[in-house]
Amino acid sequence: ANVVRVSKRIEEVLKQGRRRIPKDYIQDWRGAEGFIDFQSDQLAGTVLVDKSVASTMQVLPTNGNLNMEYIKHKISQAFNYRESKIPHIISDSTQSFRLVNGLFDGLPGLSVDMYANYAMIQINSRYWRDYTRKIANYLLKFLDRCIGVYLTENIKKDTVFRQYLEEEYEAYKKNNMHLKKPKRKFKIKKSECVAGKKAENNTIIAREGDYKYHIQFDNGSGTGLYLDQRENRLNLKELLKNKKNGSFLNTFSYTSSFGVVAASEGYHTVNVDESENCLAKSKQNYKLNNLDTNAHKFWKKDVFQALKVFGQDRKKFDVVLLDPPTVSRVTIKNNENYKPVKDTFTTKKNYSELVRLAADLVVPDGYLITFSNTLSFKPYEFESQINEGFESAMQDKIKIIGERKYLAERKKLRLDKIARKTRYNLLKFYDFEPPYEEVKNSLDYHLTNEWGLPEDFATLENDEEGRYLKGKVWKKPSHKEVYSVRKLEKPKENIYN
Repeated sequence: ANVVRVSKRIEEVLKQGRRRIPKDYIQDWRGAEGFIDFQSDQLAGTVLVDKSVASTMQVLPTNGNLNMEYIKHKISQAFNYRESKIPHIISDSTQSFRLVNGLFDGLPGLSVDMYANYAMIQINSRYWRDYTRKIANYLLKFLDRCIGVYLTENIKKDTVFRQYLEEEYEAYKKNNMHLKKPKRKFKIKKSECVAGKKAENNTIIAREGDYKYHIQFDNGSGTGLYLDQRENRLNLKELLKNKKNGSFLNTFSYTSSFGVVAASEGYHTVNVDESENCLAKSKQNYKLNNLDTNAHKFWKKDVFQALKVFGQDRKKFDVVLLDPPTVSRVTIKNNENYKPVKDTFTTKKNYSELVRLAADLVVPDGYLITFSNTLSFKPYEFESQINEGFESAMQDKIKIIGERKYLAERKKLRLDKIARKTRYNLLKFYDFEPPYEEVKNSLDYHLTNEWGLPEDFATLENDEEGRYLKGKVWKKPSHKEVYSVRKLEKPKENIYN
């Protein structure tokens, strides 16, 4: 393969030890894509250039030659690293963990997850396709526990069209036409077994600590268990030990792995998700862990709508967990006729709205757990959105409490039966000033913990972008920390005269 000499500005980036090259340096590769061997006066390596990937340029420390020997060496290194960090998981063939984590392990755009005796290879760049079958066969030989290997591709649709229909794409391109979906239909498998023994019905049962989960291999990367949350599920278990027989609200519940942990700790759980299929799998996971599904709630509902219903019903929970996807279609607001309207939810724009609806659902001394898995959502932006949501929740509560007190006094004094002028004079004797201090203190959440990725999802020290999973645990003030409600003064004795 031809070796490319890098520009001076790219060389400066590489000297800093960074393996993600900024997008605006893309022109330095003169339109080339794929695995490109490069060299400079002091450095040599390989860079993966793929415009369809969020991190367009990522460096592999190959010394200028990418081959299977390099890949095997990196997989072996990755295994040794995890064996030193999580030996109790590596030694148990029923447990699940990440074996290869892309850029950190010198294989950007590629990851390998272990679910009990099966490996799942994931690629997000089409340039890995020439290597995947060889990697799968190597995993079977290298790992004693491995009996089968599945492959899934997280590649954009337009990239798939170009890869499989190159001729049609070139024809459109020559005629100065944009890429269109071809008339002939074809189906691309979400995932398939590429080496070893295929799992029965493409489903197995894998463990995570003391818990069991159904794993589905024929649904792409959506296996039913996100391994990057493994450590946080254990953190949740420790958090819930402080109080038994509480209530737990699990929003965007997916297959309810967090719900399983909470239910196992004696909590009554409410799992909310808009997917009926996910809720069916949630019930399977509960039954797998000997949990009575009738003692818990599985609600097929838009999460934003569900939070509004809980607010209207003054429902309270000991722990509320928010773990939304990066993008989803939800009912964020109503239209002019007060009918719910579907809109696109993104964590970067709408997370504050989610916090606003959830903040007052937590009991005093309870917890609000907030997660974001958006790669481009910086930690300070995430915290800013959360604080904005707390502030909006305070304003909402001030308005609600004021209205409730006003209506309570009207009902008590039967003001509806009194003339309007008399009613106006009567209300002047009452202080309906909103209880600012009371509300402020009741929603004055304090950050108690920050959760993130487990050790098998390790990232490079200067790779902030790779630490995509951000978790913050907020504690609500107890009753003792909140100002008591100020009672309304009694009316003067001569008020009816």
